[in-house]
Amino acid sequence: MITVGKYVVAQLRLWPKLAEAALFLMLGMAATWPLIGHFHTSLPLGTESCATVPLFNLWTIGWNVDRLGHSGFGYWDAPIFHPTPDAFAFSEPLAISGMVAAPVWWMTTPASAYNAVLLISLTLNGWTTCRLLRWLRLRWLPSLLGGAMVEMLPFVHWQLGVIQLVPLCGIVWTLHALLAFSQRPSIRRGLLIGLASAVTYLLCTHYGLFLGVLLILCGWLILLHKAFCWRMWVGLLSGAAVALVLVWPEVSVQRRMAREHDFMRGRQQVDNLSAELSYYTATPWPELFPSHDLREGNGKFWMLSPGTVKVCLALIGLATGLWHRRRRGITVLCAVMLLLSVDLSMGPKLEISGWVPYDWLREYVPGYAHVRNVFRYAVIAQLLVAFLAAIGLHSLLTFGRRRNAMPHEEPPAKRNPRLIFGVACRPALRVLFVAVCGTIAVAEVRPPTQKLFEMPSLERNFAWINWVKNGTPPDTVLAHLPFPQGTMADHYQPTTVAMYWQLWHHRPIVNGYSGYFPESFLELKRELNQLPGHLHGLELLRQHGVRYCVVDRTWMTREMFKNTPAYLGQLEWLLGDDQAGLDVYELVSQTPRGLDGQR
Repeated sequence: MITVGKYVVAQLRLWPKLAEAALFLMLGMAATWPLIGHFHTSLPLGTESCATVPLFNLWTIGWNVDRLGHSGFGYWDAPIFHPTPDAFAFSEPLAISGMVAAPVWWMTTPASAYNAVLLISLTLNGWTTCRLLRWLRLRWLPSLLGGAMVEMLPFVHWQLGVIQLVPLCGIVWTLHALLAFSQRPSIRRGLLIGLASAVTYLLCTHYGLFLGVLLILCGWLILLHKAFCWRMWVGLLSGAAVALVLVWPEVSVQRRMAREHDFMRGRQQVDNLSAELSYYTATPWPELFPSHDLREGNGKFWMLSPGTVKVCLALIGLATGLWHRRRRGITVLCAVMLLLSVDLSMGPKLEISGWVPYDWLREYVPGYAHVRNVFRYAVIAQLLVAFLAAIGLHSLLTFGRRRNAMPHEEPPAKRNPRLIFGVACRPALRVLFVAVCGTIAVAEVRPPTQKLFEMPSLERNFAWINWVKNGTPPDTVLAHLPFPQGTMADHYQPTTVAMYWQLWHHRPIVNGYSGYFPESFLELKRELNQLPGHLHGLELLRQHGVRYCVVDRTWMTREMFKNTPAYLGQLEWLLGDDQAGLDVYELVSQTPRGLDGQR
């Protein structure tokens, strides 16, 4: 009977949490509308001008799914930039996102798997925040609204096309674990900090690195009172060991490839991608109650404000959180981390009496020299504003109540009701007031209708993909022509489409797109952009082991090929796919005589 009673109690406690998750899932569907109606066929672009980054991340998730079917064998040797080894380490591997997407990928379509990861990330952003706020003993309504604010953060929806920037749940979980550890240090809670930190890093390298820097600089604020507790030090060391073990397989390969290829971010590039204080006065989309935009000039700006209402509520939360002893620690931590996040988002632009913190971090923090978009610290600042805003809503809901009063208790009839901004503070009106303020804070910066990119048709490209898959050896190397002419993301969209086809024919390609590009690829790109007059690019393709070239007819038709004498004897036409608008040519293995004069 006791066991049955415990089971019933556990179920009663579980259902409200599941209901909260369902509410956040519906909010995510509404925020990405009309994605749910095109779930199996389209990708959301967010504010991206083209589908290059979403397609690349789709390919990254697909490669993770593919390697799961091979027990992880050859994980880092991705079939792009052939023959460069460990090419998968040139960008974020999205290992956890790949594991989450795998069941959906196997059962439905790649687009469904990608969109499932997106919606799950948005849902967990809100739900984990709500759980953390409830753990901090905030009332249910402020906690729910706080979770909704985090799910609808302007930064996240502004960068929605970059899927690794969507999940904030790892950051929230790490903060939750740290706060629990500060109350009662133990090895188990220390291990949870390490696990949460590792998950944050594996979800998004930028977030993991930024959060680590902030916790090292600010974590002592809530751990100082336990400085002489041996359990705290043992727990922290245990957590650090777990985090290192979990992230080391990824970090070690990335560091080795960075050394081998001499990857480094230029200071001027980082400076161009750093924030300024004035950027925190503008939002990506119009506000319900706009603040004054302090930006100057006509350059490119990052619009990093979380919204005026959230900031006002956060100021209330800051004042009341510092006043109440129970939430003073978390309030101080949020405030200091918020200020540091804003400062560090300025990168090299922040200078304090001649000292530039960015240079110090670049010198002493491993991996910091490879960070390009330091303005992304702003997402942590917006997250902390939402936390403080939720505390502000809780303070408005509980203002003037006795410490032990229950939510349903009415104040004595003989006492005059207190006022908040002129509104009578009877319970029903108080709840309504907080609900309205919180709803406005959630929806004050509402993203527009989602732009969608319809996935390329597999049926339309079936003929040539099937020929490559079933008619060539597994080690056959392909080259998709033409190569991109420029360096912008939209120039590489055909390349990411070619990477998507690679998931179906499973042959390595010399093409590729990533955070870094190997020098061998850049050299090949320079040579191939000079075709047909300069045929050294074809010789480089031979050196890269290419046997077949898949040529887009918008670049060169078969008639143009026949009328270009330079190609005769270099390429042999094999297959034409009228539906796909592609031709497959075989690259002749031997260089004809007289080619040296054309190099």
